[in-house]
Parts: sequence; C-alpha cells; structure tokens
Amino acid sequence: NGSCNLIMKKYRSSIILWLVFEAIAIWLWQATGNLFFLLNFSYIGFCIGFGGILFAEGQSCFLQVHLPHNGVLEADELLLPDSH
Repeated sequence: NGSCNLIMKKYRSSIILWLVFEAIAIWLWQATGNLFFLLNFSYIGFCIGFGGILFAEGQSCFLQVHLPHNGVLEADELLLPDSH
C-alpha cells in the first residue's frame, strides 16, 4: 500500500492535468454538441499527462542533441543531405 501512495504522489499532477482537460472536453462537447471539442481536448490532455509521466520517470525527451563544448553549432557541423 505504501508503494501505491508513492506512485500516486509521483504522478498526481499529471493525472490532475489530464482530468482537467477531460472535464473541459466533456463540458464543451455537451454545451456545443461539437465532437471536435471532445476529441481535441482529450488528445491534448492525454499528451500533456503522458508527457508529465515521462518527465517524472526521467524520460525528458526522445531526441537528444549534443552541442560542441562551446555550445554553438556551426553550419559545417550540421548533418544536411547532399544537394545535387
């Protein structure tokens, strides 16, 4: 039971954000009758909530960019396709 409380604490803000977006989605859908609001706000809420969970797990992003030591990426260091 203690581990369940720890998990809930870790993800609480992500779950609350998702639920807020779901509540807004359902409210706008019911108020307007437009399914777009339900789908759009549910999608946005899920992405924000899932991103928060990934961040809580230490998975800050899938793409890692490695800059040189001076922090400046020069044009000749870019990987661009050859132009013919």
